[in-house]
Amino acid sequence: MNGRGQGSAVSNLRLVAKNGRRLASEERELHILDVENGVGSGLLTRADVRSLMDAYQSSVRPCAGAQFVGATSSAPGLLQAALGWGPGPRWMHEDGPDGADQCLIEELAHPKTAERFTHVFVLSGDHIFVDSVAALVRRGIRVTVVSRPTALNFRLRLEASNVIYLPESRTDSELKAA
Repeated sequence: MNGRGQGSAVSNLRLVAKNGRRLASEERELHILDVENGVGSGLLTRADVRSLMDAYQSSVRPCAGAQFVGATSSAPGLLQAALGWGPGPRWMHEDGPDGADQCLIEELAHPKTAERFTHVFVLSGDHIFVDSVAALVRRGIRVTVVSRPTALNFRLRLEASNVIYLPESRTDSELKAA
């Protein structure tokens, strides 16, 4: 500070990236949760969602203050997801086979998403997210896809900045053994 209580000119500068986005001094994370894909079933139980949340938290280790948005394709699934995951996420649902995906794609496409967050995590392996992930990466946002290895679409893996693999669920292991 100078003698008049004002900061120096250097301290008032904003850091701006090549793409025009302001560089934050800290990371801002958005976690997009396709819970049905993460569990491996459209029929969610509280226990399955809790197990997914535990695996996600230990594998990803979200930063303090991270924001979470989750979606399901049914109202009963939404209730199980919210009760199983616990407090924190903002939950949405839309009925239909790709209802959850459509809700989450709208969230990723929102203009403020690329402005507000430096790192986006997408819990899903669905091919439907390829274009959304590619668009965010082109805008300079780091995008990490979090998925079970057997559920990850090849093109989604290629478009992501990074991939974190979750352990296979019991139903996946049981299906392989049969």
